[in-house]
Amino acid sequence: MLRVLCVLAAAAAAAASGPSCYDDSGSPVDWFIAIKDSNAGTYAMATSASGAMQQSSENLQDGTRGGVSLTVQQLWDKTLSRGAYNDQPGYKASSKFGHTKGFIVADDEQAIWMVHR
Repeated sequence: MLRVLCVLAAAAAAAASGPSCYDDSGSPVDWFIAIKDSNAGTYAMATSASGAMQQSSENLQDGTRGGVSLTVQQLWDKTLSRGAYNDQPGYKASSKFGHTKGFIVADDEQAIWMVHR
């Protein structure tokens, strides 16, 4: 079971013009927690706006919609500082697959940190 946590660390409580956690509608949120259903791309999500775990209508296999996908897409924004890490000893980088356990994306004013297991 995949568990994902995204936390927005902002210097000011301004609207997210830089990196942000997103809910399934694409609105910025301070945080979210997502739990992937076993053997499926479906997931349940709670956000700082909803406060309660709700089944998402999005699918992680789509990769372009939904809060998790929208948040992860920021890794490819070359205007932001970003880094990822894993827990596999001796792991060699590959462009085909990864063993990532988390990532950080930041600009000069705010950052997101996403972790998963």
